[in-house]
Amino acid sequence: MNKSAVVTFSLSPERPNVLIFLIDSQGVDNLSCYGYYRRTSPNIDRIAKDGVVFLNNFSPCVWTPPAHASLFTGRYLSGHQLLTLGGTNSILSEEIPTIAEALNAIGYKTAAFSVNPLIANLLRHKHVEIIKYPTSYPLIIKRGKTLAKELFEEVGEPEGIDKGSLYTVHRVIDWIEKNYDGKTPFYVFVNVVEPHHPYWAGEPFRSRFLPPGVTEERAKKTPQMSGEGLWRKEYPWFGPFAARSGIAPDGEFGYPRSPEDWLIIKALLDGETAQVDHRIGLLINYLREKGIYDDTLIIITSDHHDILWEHKGETLPNGRIIPTGHMDVYDPNIHVPLIVKGYPEHFPPGTRVKNMTSLVDIFPTLIEILQIEDKRVKKSVQGYSLLLALQDDPPRKFIIAEGWWPLTGFYYKSWFKAYRDLKYKYIWRGPTGEEELYDIVNDPYEQENIISKMPEKGMELKKKLEKFLLSIEIPPIRLKRAALNYLIAWGWHRKIIPED
Repeated sequence: MNKSAVVTFSLSPERPNVLIFLIDSQGVDNLSCYGYYRRTSPNIDRIAKDGVVFLNNFSPCVWTPPAHASLFTGRYLSGHQLLTLGGTNSILSEEIPTIAEALNAIGYKTAAFSVNPLIANLLRHKHVEIIKYPTSYPLIIKRGKTLAKELFEEVGEPEGIDKGSLYTVHRVIDWIEKNYDGKTPFYVFVNVVEPHHPYWAGEPFRSRFLPPGVTEERAKKTPQMSGEGLWRKEYPWFGPFAARSGIAPDGEFGYPRSPEDWLIIKALLDGETAQVDHRIGLLINYLREKGIYDDTLIIITSDHHDILWEHKGETLPNGRIIPTGHMDVYDPNIHVPLIVKGYPEHFPPGTRVKNMTSLVDIFPTLIEILQIEDKRVKKSVQGYSLLLALQDDPPRKFIIAEGWWPLTGFYYKSWFKAYRDLKYKYIWRGPTGEEELYDIVNDPYEQENIISKMPEKGMELKKKLEKFLLSIEIPPIRLKRAALNYLIAWGWHRKIIPED
């Protein structure tokens, strides 16, 4: 950027700017600031040094739309009921306030920029842009000369796939330039889909971590997920994307065929993380140059991660196995980053917090920090302020994670709910009632189900899970009669208006 052309501002700390940057599918396992041995995230690391890293943060949902709904509302999946891709339960109840609405009401200029169209109906910001991203850098260059000139300076003109993060950051910067006057604070939400699979970043990021001697052709032939052919056929958003890139052209199913396959997949994933980290760096550098970095509360997080062969996977009706993806409540899927920079008197720079936190805690934090007095808003949230997590004895002792995957044409276990504290995790699956129990301290990768060895502990945690779920306020919704009967049979029903 041209520093000489930048006008700087200073804003009252009582009403800071708010920037939430959500990295779709980013886990904690390959971020430098969470202890990863590779330097994948130097820019995120800089923010972490200026703020607080929450080491045990979890998503309350297993995939994108409901996880975003939980972030925006401060409510659990059972509390907002946004479950599916289509139908009644794909719409967030208007009775539930969101972060954007609450900040609109206290005078913030609000804007959202998302590469993921699945969350479009959740964005209640004044300004919303759903980025229709091209699949290669040459297209970006062709469509945006200014963008190419300003944002390719650091890395040259790479070749490969950009899933929209570069253009998205450009649009965010452009919006701030045009709308921020130094008097009225802004709230900007950003969603990008790196490092969502398929893992195939643009250069120089794609090859940065590949094992010595591995060629691009070899990397392309590595099966990234066992469901590639299924995704290509039944999930058109990512299918053509993978096909055009030449990734896994045979659409094979199954596990990696060699140890080298695994190393390549991890390297490609790390390249995706490094790419989005670079984009974050561009945005942070802009905020610094404009003089508003210190006046901006920055929250970096994710909606979920991917399970990468850590578990045996699920079997489709045709016998094929999907061992990868993000449709379960195991830790690799729901353990996501949370970094908060700003208000150093509350979020001391360089602090690392081991207490448990959840995405539902972000909205209550903003309510406390921004002194939002709206009783309807304060009553609606179901999480805790993150400021409490910095205390020695915080009120949150466990997290809840839930999932439901009813997409037409795609088979998965209908329901899964998990209770997790710092020692144990209990999982309940419906409609079969299958149970799992893991000793997180001695079995952090959740490989041995000890429910048969410790049935009393399983029952104890099941009762805690049930008690908590039954305490959650559920908004009035419409359900098909069969679904209503199912809930009544299990005793998990509230004010529901059935559809005949």
